[in-house]
Amino acid sequence: MLFNSFEFLIFFGVTFALYWSTPQRYRKSILLVASIIFYASWSLWFTVHFLSAIVINYIFYYFYERTRKKPIVYTIITLNFLNLALFKYYYFGLDILSHILPEASLDFITPGPGKSIEAIILPLAISFYTFQMVALQIDVHRRSIDKKISFVDFVFFIIFFRQLIAGPIMRHSELLPFINKPKLITETRLDHAAYLLAIGLFKKVVIADSLSRIINPIFHSPGSYDGISNLLAAYGFAIQIYMDFSGYSDIARGLGRALGFNLPINFKAPYLSSSFAETWKRWHITLSTWLRDYLYIPLGGSRSGKFRSLLNTFITMVLGGLWHGANYTYVMWGITCGLFLVIEKVFGLNKGKATGWRLVGRRLVVFHGWIIGAIFFRAESLPKAFEMMASLFNGTGQSLVIQTNVALLYLIPFAMQVLEYYPTRMKFLIRHKKILLPAGIIILGFLITTLTTTSQPFFYFQF
Repeated sequence: MLFNSFEFLIFFGVTFALYWSTPQRYRKSILLVASIIFYASWSLWFTVHFLSAIVINYIFYYFYERTRKKPIVYTIITLNFLNLALFKYYYFGLDILSHILPEASLDFITPGPGKSIEAIILPLAISFYTFQMVALQIDVHRRSIDKKISFVDFVFFIIFFRQLIAGPIMRHSELLPFINKPKLITETRLDHAAYLLAIGLFKKVVIADSLSRIINPIFHSPGSYDGISNLLAAYGFAIQIYMDFSGYSDIARGLGRALGFNLPINFKAPYLSSSFAETWKRWHITLSTWLRDYLYIPLGGSRSGKFRSLLNTFITMVLGGLWHGANYTYVMWGITCGLFLVIEKVFGLNKGKATGWRLVGRRLVVFHGWIIGAIFFRAESLPKAFEMMASLFNGTGQSLVIQTNVALLYLIPFAMQVLEYYPTRMKFLIRHKKILLPAGIIILGFLITTLTTTSQPFFYFQF
């Protein structure tokens, strides 16, 4: 059940009506049931596995809260990561071992005759809910949570459908205090919710999905296209992934606001960053802060000298790349991001305030560094990534035809980034929202019905 599908529109409409027409004491139960139905619409097996993981996590939380014995929390954190490793990295690990050990030694753990390498099916959103459960267990251990959590609230925190599939990765302080006391619905909240839903759908359906149909053939066979086409495909994917993922986050935030909850902002115009460090303060913010608080700082952060700080940064980014998927391309993306951050720190390239053309130059350098990583992130394999990079300079294949509508797919997101980076420039939109919001929704509906054929999954659903 995709957020950008008619089925979800009906599902959320019914949930919204039941939620606000029911007495307060029953509303949490309605959202719990709705969340389970939402997840079960993808797979009953995934739902059983997911609920089992939540129950096991609560049992460990329950006993740790009463005994404060460290082995309990260490065990559940280990179990969570083992669960993630089994479903997401099992065959990737075998592939690595196959290059180290004789092939015969792996026969007893490889798929049998007639089974593919994808014999273990990846449960939906396992990376996101694993990080959320681990963070909750660690925060309890650190005594960041001062109140005991009931079983119902524990389940609700993990399974609430509007952020379950692809984030944002929630912290206890962002939801638990408001589970039993959500904000009342007001005209202002509904206006903001409608705006977030409309802008999120526009990003996803009109921009991201349209771009994917243009760039997918080029990423599939980069050697068949010339250098300009490969460059436009790389630019196009950077725009697509941002529009797709930030669009999902906007929709999730809009759904949350419609139900009386506030979700954290996950993107803040990352492509206008003037340093790689700033990019990671603006891109997938909830993942960046998770990696900082639960990986980089526990590794030692910047407390153990410059070399250790650089090493911790690099390790964090490589593991962040691996979190995205069991593929060498994601590892290489993490390595690329880590190297850029390390180089920036070593040479102090992000020091001093940049203005004017110097600021423009910094932004261009950072954006094109991001493009290099984006090629690895999107490529079907490392050879395909290197083929695209080579084709940027010596490609002699066919050319991508740039029409007006294609050019707009590249230019409109840039304008949206500027408005996002300089929010004061949106005052005009806010002042005239009663006219612009309905008009925008009508235009959005027209664009969706004329530009799309079938709903495409959000890119980050695969993680």
